[in-house]
Amino acid sequence: MKPDELDHVWQIQTQLNELARYVREFEGALSLMDFAREEWIRCVDLMSGPNFEEANERQNLVSIWQTIAARDGALTVQHIAVKMQQISSSIYNSPVLQKNVNHHTLRAATKLMDSYFPGSRDLRNAVAHQSELNKSIDATRNNSSIGSNDAAGIMNDGSAELLINEAVYDGRLIQTKDSNIFTCAINTESLSTLVDAVSRFIGGFSMPDDYFRRDC
Repeated sequence: MKPDELDHVWQIQTQLNELARYVREFEGALSLMDFAREEWIRCVDLMSGPNFEEANERQNLVSIWQTIAARDGALTVQHIAVKMQQISSSIYNSPVLQKNVNHHTLRAATKLMDSYFPGSRDLRNAVAHQSELNKSIDATRNNSSIGSNDAAGIMNDGSAELLINEAVYDGRLIQTKDSNIFTCAINTESLSTLVDAVSRFIGGFSMPDDYFRRDC
């Protein structure tokens, strides 16, 4: 293989390793979410005792942990989706790699991500630029929603405009943007889906034994 093409292949290998790392990071976010949920419940029990103020302060901190976990988990989902797109687009720079990749498997993995995590790009953009969502009255109105969302626990009859910034409900990050409600579940089902999608995607690469030999 020519040196330039081999360099490109090693770049893709690095990106595939990043996909696996992102899955582990999502698992870490889920672990923090579960820990914070348990700690939040413990704080509720402590509030009935003599240390109400301490328990209340602790509960506020735990709520922040939940938000951090949910935000990072949602961003990681989009990192995975984008990385898959980047790899798929760059395969054509390597003729040998293109012949040894199962394109159907790659498409199936990407389709799984798109179907299970709809709106992940919009959610990522909203979270990354949330300070701009209410920078003015018009912006606040444009990024508010008058709709309902069962998964987010939002029942709205259309009479109220709701601007939601990084709310966490039932293990989900909830965010409004452009009059829509976007959510991402940080739970074991999402983790299993990410493991499945990334495993399929990485499994779509099958190279011969001498693939990484450099021809000088």
